[in-house]
Amino acid sequence: MNIGDGIYAILKNAAGVTALIGSGDDCRAYPLMIPQTKSLPAVIYELTSTQPFPTKDGVSTADHSSYDLICVDDGYDGAVDLGAAVRDAMDGIRNATHGSIYFKHIVLMDIRDQAVEVDGIPKYGRALSFELRAKNT
Repeated sequence: MNIGDGIYAILKNAAGVTALIGSGDDCRAYPLMIPQTKSLPAVIYELTSTQPFPTKDGVSTADHSSYDLICVDDGYDGAVDLGAAVRDAMDGIRNATHGSIYFKHIVLMDIRDQAVEVDGIPKYGRALSFELRAKNT
């Protein structure tokens, strides 16, 4: 299961986010790092922990995971604005399928500022931590 695919599906289809980072195949949301030559603003999503939910019948089909979404821009205000758009898109999702991932819930847990290096150059970041329960559809 790749929950990141579901997160990417949410971001690339949320109007407030796509107004800032593009939509569809041009969406600037990336796992773990921003690729070289990609422009800002952008969002990095990274898995920070996963706890499986075992069943009586065997292997877990759902996971409880934590993700950080880091909103990066050349200026502080841009990172903050993108963080607000990501929060609006993600926080409070319940019983919804995005991409091939079914989200039982997504809950915002924390927001913090964070310096981020892109191609060795310091940039401004707004990190949002989410807890979620998800499974493949």
